[in-house]
Amino acid sequence: MRALSLLRLVLCLGLWLIGLDARADEPHPGPYLEIGAGALLLEDQSIRLGGEEVARFDYEPTYQIGGAIGYRFGQTVRFAVDFQYSDVRPDRVRFLGTRGNFRGGIDAFTVTLNGFYDFVNRSRITPYLGAGMGVAIVEPRNLRLEGMRLQGGDEHFTIVSEGGFAVSVTPFLQLVPAYRFQWIDDGDRRVENSIAHILRLALRASF
Repeated sequence: MRALSLLRLVLCLGLWLIGLDARADEPHPGPYLEIGAGALLLEDQSIRLGGEEVARFDYEPTYQIGGAIGYRFGQTVRFAVDFQYSDVRPDRVRFLGTRGNFRGGIDAFTVTLNGFYDFVNRSRITPYLGAGMGVAIVEPRNLRLEGMRLQGGDEHFTIVSEGGFAVSVTPFLQLVPAYRFQWIDDGDRRVENSIAHILRLALRASF
């Protein structure tokens, strides 16, 4: 009986979210603000000399927070300036068979111009896809490798792509779970470019 009741609850919730609903809110043109946070997963990064890998860096799972200022044109097309902060934490490095541990972290600030397409329908859930490009600014934060302090920040070209769902809570408020892929050009052929995966949840307010 409990299993049947739980199944009914899940079914009712699904119908409320994705079923055809006269109360579903249609997106409207105009500006919007978005704030969010999520889990940041960075892929391992290698350094190669003469085609051979000589070093590999591991990163700890960490977080990203930020927001966006955007504008919706019609019901389907949006553009936004996106601001994100990432707490990057190198974990270990393997160099020519030896291992070393990092302490400290890296502050990474990203600013991108993004475009999105909303797949508008009659339900409360609006799927969307988008992409953009901009700059990533990285600054070491008391970063040390086996006691040796590492310094020197830099700016890098970055590309992002994103897919998610906007769930209408009110006519002007949406809850937005999404997945974001980020590629960063590290500017050195010997160093593998950075790749990040972000699972995020945002709150979007339209005006």
